[in-house]
Amino acid sequence: MATAQRTALDNASTGAFYLTVISAVLGGIFWLSSYFVSGHANIIQIATGIFAGMTATGGLIMGLLYISRLVQKKQNP
Repeated sequence: MATAQRTALDNASTGAFYLTVISAVLGGIFWLSSYFVSGHANIIQIATGIFAGMTATGGLIMGLLYISRLVQKKQNP
């Protein structure tokens, strides 16, 4: 039972990790495209900048959690 729960948690954390990486990349692309299109700070650029920042922070946290799960798995398989 415990191993099934652990596997589900691994899959969920892996999925969330990839999702946050993808959304951080998309946020960065949105921010850059709005920056180049407008050439000055507008509401869209500010909003996408905040979005990119939040997703990057989320991605960093999820990455650290993902790495800690891998370390845990190595220590007690």
